[in-house]
Amino acid sequence: MDDEVRGALLEVLRSLSPGERVAFVLHDVFAVPFEEIASTVGRPVGTCRQLARRARTRFRQSAARSTDVTGAEHQQLIEKFVTACAHGDLTGLMAVLDPAVWGVGTILGDPAPPPQVNRGRTDVATNLLVYLGPGATLVGGPFGQPVLLAFTQRRLFAVVTLTVREGLVLKIEATADPAARGR
Repeated sequence: MDDEVRGALLEVLRSLSPGERVAFVLHDVFAVPFEEIASTVGRPVGTCRQLARRARTRFRQSAARSTDVTGAEHQQLIEKFVTACAHGDLTGLMAVLDPAVWGVGTILGDPAPPPQVNRGRTDVATNLLVYLGPGATLVGGPFGQPVLLAFTQRRLFAVVTLTVREGLVLKIEATADPAARGR
């Protein structure tokens, strides 16, 4: 994937609401049918279609911007992130996080709790390992896209978007369904 396209993708993914991000990534990136998405997020099929449509509109309207890492560097960073999570390696995970890293987790539910925000390498990494550590399977998007899908027992429970700056993860946005995770 061209670096300019990757940069544009990052910018637009950051601007999407959690619902738009989930619907877009699952349908347009991973070809999950809207019926499955609706079942996973607990929203009507028509709402999921509309959320994905809005996300596509934002992509069309966005201007491409450059990024500061090459495709190969980005892919290596994603692989290090996934490996550290899979092994519960707090030190390894902190090594790929920017000192100013922050993360926000949006929990799907009825009623939905307020988003959880963590700041700093230690807090972000520790919280990530609670949800994305051993026992979770992280699958990266095609072509090194900055999106990860988190599964447990073959059930999708979270969509994670990474923002990379100067070769480190600066921001992590996760939308999760704790019922699917079993928590």
